[in-house]
Amino acid sequence: CLVRHRGAAVYIYGPMLLVRPTLDAAWPAIAALGAVGAIVAGPRLARWAAVRLQLLFVHISLLRLSEGGSVFSSWRGVAAWPLVQYELFKLLSLEASHRLDSFGHVDTGVKRGGGRRWWWPFAAAGGGGGMGGGGGMSGGMVIKDLVLVGGGHSHVHVLKMFGMQPQPGVQLTLITRDVDTPYSGMLPGYVAGAYSRRECHIDLARLAAFAGARLIHAEATGVDTRARLVHLAGRPSLPYDVLSINTGSAPRPLREAAVARSADACVTPVKPIDGFCARWDAILARTFSAAANAAAPPVRVVVVGGGAGGVELALAMEARLRRELRSRGRDASALRVSLVSRSRRLMPQHSEGVRAAFERILAERRVEALLGEEVVAIESEGGGGGEGGEGGALLRCASGREVPCDEAIWCTQGGAPPWLASGTPLQLDERGFVAVGETLESVSAAAVFAAGDVAAVLKHPRPKAGVFAVRQGPPLATNLRRKLLGKPLLPFTPQDRFLGIIGTGDGGAVASKGPLCLEAAWLWGLKDWIDRTWMAAYTSGLPQMDAAPDASAVPEVAAAAGDEALRTLSHASMRCGGCGAKVGATVLSRVMARLRAEGHLPEARHHTVLVGLEAPDDCAVLAPSSMPSVHSVDFFRSFLPDPFVFGQVAANHALSDCHAMGAPPAGALAVAVVPYGLEAKVEATLFQMMAGARRPPGG
Repeated sequence: CLVRHRGAAVYIYGPMLLVRPTLDAAWPAIAALGAVGAIVAGPRLARWAAVRLQLLFVHISLLRLSEGGSVFSSWRGVAAWPLVQYELFKLLSLEASHRLDSFGHVDTGVKRGGGRRWWWPFAAAGGGGGMGGGGGMSGGMVIKDLVLVGGGHSHVHVLKMFGMQPQPGVQLTLITRDVDTPYSGMLPGYVAGAYSRRECHIDLARLAAFAGARLIHAEATGVDTRARLVHLAGRPSLPYDVLSINTGSAPRPLREAAVARSADACVTPVKPIDGFCARWDAILARTFSAAANAAAPPVRVVVVGGGAGGVELALAMEARLRRELRSRGRDASALRVSLVSRSRRLMPQHSEGVRAAFERILAERRVEALLGEEVVAIESEGGGGGEGGEGGALLRCASGREVPCDEAIWCTQGGAPPWLASGTPLQLDERGFVAVGETLESVSAAAVFAAGDVAAVLKHPRPKAGVFAVRQGPPLATNLRRKLLGKPLLPFTPQDRFLGIIGTGDGGAVASKGPLCLEAAWLWGLKDWIDRTWMAAYTSGLPQMDAAPDASAVPEVAAAAGDEALRTLSHASMRCGGCGAKVGATVLSRVMARLRAEGHLPEARHHTVLVGLEAPDDCAVLAPSSMPSVHSVDFFRSFLPDPFVFGQVAANHALSDCHAMGAPPAGALAVAVVPYGLEAKVEATLFQMMAGARRPPGG
């Protein structure tokens, strides 16, 4: 028997096949060890028994529960009863893990990979670690580039996995428009005031540092699959060997309805979520401003979209705004929340029981549900609506109905990012999302992967929900690594159904999975625990890693890269420290040619430059001048993972001394140190650094 308590372990052996004299002599020792084990594990065992007994009574009280309410309500309820009770058993098992997670620990009974089961009474509570010492590139030679575009739910898991198990020879790069990525599951809680902005956002800079990844703060605009380049806005393209896209979806209000420019300020799309979070504070401020005047008309908020996301968001907004208005002396009549959906059924992807529960909750909370109404145009109300210097908007429906509002929250199905169609040759589905196979690799371009909302798994179509992006994280990380190593990819089949715990904004929640529908106050605590557990895994719970692997070992990825990589790697320790340490003339010529071709060099040289980049030689030649010349030299060790931004910073600082003395620069000599590696990798790094040096920040 093994007794565990808070990381300590006590082994109790009961040898049953010993001869009687030996067994008699062993009993005192066995009894003593048993007493010690009972003292150590007693409180935890008692807590486990109490929790299991509580939830047993809960399950007994719900034995009549089936689809449609009671098992005896219809033959359909009788047929669905076994599945409902099975899903209820799993839900209560998850709640047991939540309740056993005592002392504020984050990760205990939830089974993740090789985690412990909920039913093990002595499961030790886990704790969060600190920053790790792993990394996507462990200091050795760069053989291949793995580029992640977007900081979505799947990519945060990829970053963590490569931080915990670095792949020598692979340079990991994250390209993201926003350095803080929101967790979609906590958005309604953030709106309701249950979470701060920091609590529901992942710091991608910190996670990238844990993974040893380069963080490129830029927005992707296209992909050249033939040249294997990712095009970026406002800076040079980045090369890749393996590419993964996880940018999420884009808002679609302008595609679904004609929005007048004068009414645009009243429309807030939920996706991308990071943009909605930024505008939510402005919505609150405008609402409070409108509520400051007791004689002002009611604040009118309309949520467009009748799916689970729209319903949950409408209830969260109603609860938060009503609470805030009451704190400012306004009564419930000062707020009107409406829900508009083109579907005639509320939450059509959920069971009848879930729909009936939320129809009742919406009615009780006085949230008007306008079903079967498709918004086709949004116009200015002509100065009506809320205070604060901005008029309201008027939503025009296809039926002719007009819905006035001060704020319109667009929570319909998101669309694909436009640059996928305009800037890539990738095969897309009919809605514009990247078409991928079971391995999450593009069906039209090798070494290009996609996951989350931006991907469409052709053989396994699923709704655009955050849970599928989360579940795609592990298989994506596995297949990206296998692609880098030249190994066959593994197929992944997503689940058909998933547990949805939909909050009501006031501390309650409804659980939905298949025919199961359960409404209970304790479900919000379970949802909160699940969400905080997931967030902690990529923030405060990052493990403390050991030292990076030996960089002198031959990377496995080099064998998959081919003869050039192996040859370059074998010469690394024997290369000359003099001329042999310089960047080759071929690489340097290609970098200079590309700088000129892409417009990073001036078209006309300065009149004092006699021999420069137009006809490069062993030395540059500058003409003497009657004016005094100012000379300065600076050298900076790289302190940024982004070579383009580092080039900007280094050049700006180097020239600052000349500017301080009022001397306009006429010529500059650049000394750049780049890591030894394959010619293509050296060329890419040098080009990025020199392109940054030619484009100062803000220039």
